[in-house]
Amino acid sequence: MVDIVIAIQRKRASKRAWIWPAPPTGNTEQQYLVFFEGEEIGSWGCPECDAARWLLANGKAQRSDTLRTRRRNPEVASMKGGVGWFADRVVIEDDNGPIRWGKYRPFPTLPSPTGSALEGSDDAE
Repeated sequence: MVDIVIAIQRKRASKRAWIWPAPPTGNTEQQYLVFFEGEEIGSWGCPECDAARWLLANGKAQRSDTLRTRRRNPEVASMKGGVGWFADRVVIEDDNGPIRWGKYRPFPTLPSPTGSALEGSDDAE
């Protein structure tokens, strides 16, 4: 079992301005930059879970490893848990309910089309 450490930073609109969450009546999704071994690996709304899936997909971690999150300051630790645990979950935010962990379900993949939609049509000119 290995300790995997990722750094999480709220995404900025510019060097001077933070991207603040929208009011409760609008889109409340906030994006976070995630860094692993000093390199940015992605920008996600649920950084711990998405980073765990990225680490597994890219061979950087095993499901049995421990994932530790921290802010960009190395002394400030945030969260700790199994990489597999985080990879299997997503944060669910209902309109009027509490924020909670849910089961991650990837989007289904569709087969790629084999030809053009207009192929063989009389309308294609």
